[in-house]
Amino acid sequence: MMNPRRCCLQQKWSSQSHSISMVSICLEKGIEGQSWVVTSITERELGHPR
Repeated sequence: MMNPRRCCLQQKWSSQSHSISMVSICLEKGIEGQSWVVTSITERELGHPR
């Protein structure tokens, strides 16, 4: 039986560097099936908005 997995994309605005980055967060259900565990967070900078 496979663990359910869920990934969500999120845009993050950085006020320090004034750039937008794309954050991808992947979650997996724990063994008990009650709590979600973050398995990976990847961040990619999209660049500076004009």
